[in-house]
Amino acid sequence: GIFLRKGEIIHCNAGLNWTVTTNNESEGYWYYLDDTYYPVRFFRPIGAVEESKPKNNTTSSTKWHKVKDEDWHGLTTTVCNVRAYPSTDAPIVAQYGAWENIYYDSVYEENGYRWISYIGDESGERRYVAYRCTSGDTTPWILF
Repeated sequence: GIFLRKGEIIHCNAGLNWTVTTNNESEGYWYYLDDTYYPVRFFRPIGAVEESKPKNNTTSSTKWHKVKDEDWHGLTTTVCNVRAYPSTDAPIVAQYGAWENIYYDSVYEENGYRWISYIGDESGERRYVAYRCTSGDTTPWILF
């Protein structure tokens, strides 16, 4: 398949006896290329299904509210989920157990929580850990 322009692909369509067709994002298909010698590649038209959440926050100043840069560490008081972005809807990508150190470089405030953030050693991706609510019971789950 070849993307002609944003939201439009021309491809060999298995559903139509392998004829070449052009489809756009409003048709809601998942497209893929398959080759015996290479891994399968999937292409999803933008807007065809529920938009996926971002994998990381490379433009934090425009996506999420950064409170400050801070090169520091904290000690968890309970199990803390590590998220792909600062939301409780974000995928959990790892966990810290109770009484583990977390080293971080920035602080964010988003979705009713205060978050510490760092670049993951193994993934190279920015990660987020909620450490307290911004209203109600604001007792932190991480000691600084």
